[in-house]
Amino acid sequence: MITVEICMGSSCYSRGNSQSLEIVENYIKEKKLEDQIKLQGKLCLENCSEGPNIIVNGNIHRRCNPECVIDLISHYMEKK
Repeated sequence: MITVEICMGSSCYSRGNSQSLEIVENYIKEKKLEDQIKLQGKLCLENCSEGPNIIVNGNIHRRCNPECVIDLISHYMEKK
C-alpha cells in the first residue's frame, strides 16, 4: 500500500495542495485504487517556504505542484 500525505497547512494549501488533494482523490476513485493508496491530510509539516509539500511512503517531496502529483504517485506505484 502506498501512503500519500498532503500538507493541509495554510501555506501549502493555498499554494496548490487544495488542487492536489482533489486531483489525487479523483485519481484514486477513477482508477479504483482505494485498496492500494491511503490518502491522508497532514497538519503543517514546518517546511512552508518549500511548499507545497507532499509525503509519499515517508519521503517528503517539496514544491510539488498539482501538475506533478499524479506522476509522483505513478512513480511509487511502479516501484511496488
